[in-house]
Amino acid sequence: SDLVAGIKLDEGSQVICIARAHDGDALVLSTGEALKITPVMDYPEKGRGTGGVRCAKLRVNEPVLTQAIVAPPGDVLAIVAKAPVELPTPARRDGATTPTEGAVTLGLARPRIIT
Repeated sequence: SDLVAGIKLDEGSQVICIARAHDGDALVLSTGEALKITPVMDYPEKGRGTGGVRCAKLRVNEPVLTQAIVAPPGDVLAIVAKAPVELPTPARRDGATTPTEGAVTLGLARPRIIT
């Protein structure tokens, strides 16, 4: 076959983010009800055809990951939530998410200096 394997997914799994990451970036994950921030350099590189890298340990009854963002240094992480959100400290690459009060949506903004 002329096909190239990219990543093996279990049945019912789906990709939620594809991004090029660099040292210094952070991977920000959300379940919609919990957050996790981890430096990209904490994740091992993988070759083609692997099952990927475990990014978070979901708690019992926690929903699936719904958002992932690669945040470069200098960008502003925007978190839209119904209640104030305390950012979790950087976690182990395969560590658990930190619950938030209410729904969470992620975004990035590159700050601009207006003169």
